[in-house]
Amino acid sequence: MESSPFLRSMQTMAGVCNAMGIESFEVNNVFGEHLESKITVGQNPVPLLKSKQESARANPDAFCAKYFDGIRVVDNGKWEEELISRYPESNASIKERVALFSDTWIQKYGHSKKRVLHVATSHGTLVKQFGRLHGGRKKKCKYTGVSVVAITTPDQTAANWEQKKPTTKLISNCKQNHRKLSAYCPVQ
Repeated sequence: MESSPFLRSMQTMAGVCNAMGIESFEVNNVFGEHLESKITVGQNPVPLLKSKQESARANPDAFCAKYFDGIRVVDNGKWEEELISRYPESNASIKERVALFSDTWIQKYGHSKKRVLHVATSHGTLVKQFGRLHGGRKKKCKYTGVSVVAITTPDQTAANWEQKKPTTKLISNCKQNHRKLSAYCPVQ
């Protein structure tokens, strides 16, 4: 369970955690908003985020109680300097950032024998790029869009090296398709 450091994404993740009976989630800055200077009014917003302010770091229990109904947030600064250094962020840079976390997941889960549900809350531009990176064709994404990609375990007995690499398959791209999603990732 990971979230962008932007408050609205963290609140969404807290709701997901609450619904799933999960007590905490982790902040991963790589999922942060697209840092376009025209959107952020010429100032890097990352150091100004509520989750980055001293009061949130000094008293995390009060911060979590106020904004996340007591769901605990773990913020170890994962990718924080990377995100800050990307401001202002171009379209090419956002594609690179999406490929970065996508490749990380493929490496982490590509050879897993277990089925894994890795949930991350992010923002429309990243969701759209994530879906497009894995075969999606939508040019625009709804505000509450969802992209789901399955990472399949390769055939380790294959002779061909290409067949031994993990593969990805787009399950749902930029739409709320709960029936398809719940059939693929049933939550008990």
